[in-house]
Amino acid sequence: MSRPVLLSHIGTRFQIAIPTGWFTTISTVSRKIYNHLVTVDYEESGHRETASIADRYNVSNELMRDMTTREIALSITSQDGPQTIAINTYYSTDSTLAGDLLQDDLYRSTRANVITACHLYSA
Repeated sequence: MSRPVLLSHIGTRFQIAIPTGWFTTISTVSRKIYNHLVTVDYEESGHRETASIADRYNVSNELMRDMTTREIALSITSQDGPQTIAINTYYSTDSTLAGDLLQDDLYRSTRANVITACHLYSA
């Protein structure tokens, strides 16, 4: 595999295979004013990690932020072997349900747009 590949998707639960040596950056944008949550399961340095990326209620068209680092993008360093990244999306129109409280199949999103870009640089 020389480029990332969409492996599977069931609704808004999908997996992407990342080749060996690729750096990965994930950013998310909230297009509606609801509370949104995106979870990303990945491996870094041999450890399983989960990032939770959320937005602010009543704000749309804004980059969502990692709930731990507050960064607007999740950066995953290159790994010694290929890896699979699992992404899940959730939302609620209820302003009291936010962040990790949304991580339930009851609040699973019904639609997600995945846009990929591969940038190749040579010196």
